[in-house]
Amino acid sequence: TLSKALDYIQNPDKTDGKTLVSSFGCSYETADIEFEYTLSQARQKGNNLAFHLIQSFEPGEVDCEKAHAIGKQLADAATKGQHEYVLTTHIDKGHIHNHIIYNSTSLDGTRKFKNFFLSGLAVQRLSDMVCIEHGLSVIEPKVQFFNDPTVRKYYSERTENRMQFINYVLSLCENKETVSLNEDDFNHLTQYKAKHDN
Repeated sequence: TLSKALDYIQNPDKTDGKTLVSSFGCSYETADIEFEYTLSQARQKGNNLAFHLIQSFEPGEVDCEKAHAIGKQLADAATKGQHEYVLTTHIDKGHIHNHIIYNSTSLDGTRKFKNFFLSGLAVQRLSDMVCIEHGLSVIEPKVQFFNDPTVRKYYSERTENRMQFINYVLSLCENKETVSLNEDDFNHLTQYKAKHDN
C-alpha cells in the first residue's frame, strides 16, 4: 500500500533521523491521505495512486545533501511542479540513493500521469541529464534499446520511422516538455507519427 511504501522510504534509520525527507505539494507525514484526497477530486479516476522512482549514485560520488538536492531537481523535472511528491535520501547502504513517490494525479485534478511504454526510459534520461549537469557518472546501457523485441512488437513500422518516433518521444524529455501522455499529447504524437509515415 502507499502508506507502507511511504513508511519504508521515510524510515529514520535510513534517512538520518528524517533529516533527508522532503516533500512538494503535501506534508510527508500525511502524504498518503493527501494523495488519496487529490485523487478523489480528480476528473479521471484510476487504480494507480502513485509512482515510485529510485535514483542511485556511484559510491563516494556525492554526499547525502547533494544527492537530496539532485533528487529534488529530478522530481521537479519529472512532475513539472504539477504533482505532489515525497523525496527521501537513503544513506544506510554502501551507496546513497533517492526514493521519490509522486501522486499519479496532478494537484489541480485535471491530469493523470500516464505510464506509457517509454516512460521509464524517459525518466532515466531525465535523471542522466541532471547527473551530467552536476558532473556525475551515469550508467551506460548494456543492451541496445532498439534491439529489444518488445519495442519491435509495439512499433511495427519501418525501422527508420520507429526510431524517429521513439527519438521524438525522448526529445520531449530532453527539452523538459511533458513526459505524460494525456489525450492532447497522444493526438500530437499520432499526428507527428502519421506525418512521418509517408
